[in-house]
Amino acid sequence: MSNQLKAMVSEYVRVFMATSLALFLADGADLFAIDGSSLKTYVNAGVAAALPLILRAVNKKDTAFGITK
Repeated sequence: MSNQLKAMVSEYVRVFMATSLALFLADGADLFAIDGSSLKTYVNAGVAAALPLILRAVNKKDTAFGITK
C-alpha cells in the first residue's frame, strides 16, 4: 500500500470516528442503549463527514490525495 493511500485511509478513519463520536456525545446516547436505528445514524454521519475526502480523492489537481495520471 502506497504512503499516499495510507494517508488517505487514515484521514478517512479519523474523520469518520471523530464525527460519529461527536454525534454520539451530542445526542447524549447511552453506550448500552444503542439500537439499530441510532447506530445507523452514527454510521451515516461518519460517511457524510468523509465526503470532502472523497471529493479530494477524485480531484486531479489535489496533490495530496488526488488521482494523478
